[in-house]
Amino acid sequence: MLSFFAFQQNLIKCEVKIHLEFILVVKDIQEVSTFLSKKYPFSCLSM
Repeated sequence: MLSFFAFQQNLIKCEVKIHLEFILVVKDIQEVSTFLSKKYPFSCLSM
């Protein structure tokens, strides 16, 4: 029973880690897109 609990805890930690990494990636994408839209006119990007 204890091993199952430990397994569950590891699973939760893993999910949290993936979730945080996903948030970071999304933030990066947003920053890149805002940077691009400032650097270039937005009409160029949305063809």
